[in-house]
Amino acid sequence: MRTFDHPNYSFGFECPVCRTDADEPVTLIGIPGTEDGNNMEARQVHAECAKLLERMQIRSAQATEGGE
Repeated sequence: MRTFDHPNYSFGFECPVCRTDADEPVTLIGIPGTEDGNNMEARQVHAECAKLLERMQIRSAQATEGGE
């Protein structure tokens, strides 16, 4: 995951996960349905929030596979 040291505040920034504008490292998450060739729109998300979502998704998949 490529990260950037600071959010780009040019157009305002609010992490869609934690709903804060904290000056912490961010990563870009592609927005499905916005593909145009090799380009797509993306949203800035705090890197730690993105990692949390990834861990939650993995655990959810494991629980589904395990029948829990």
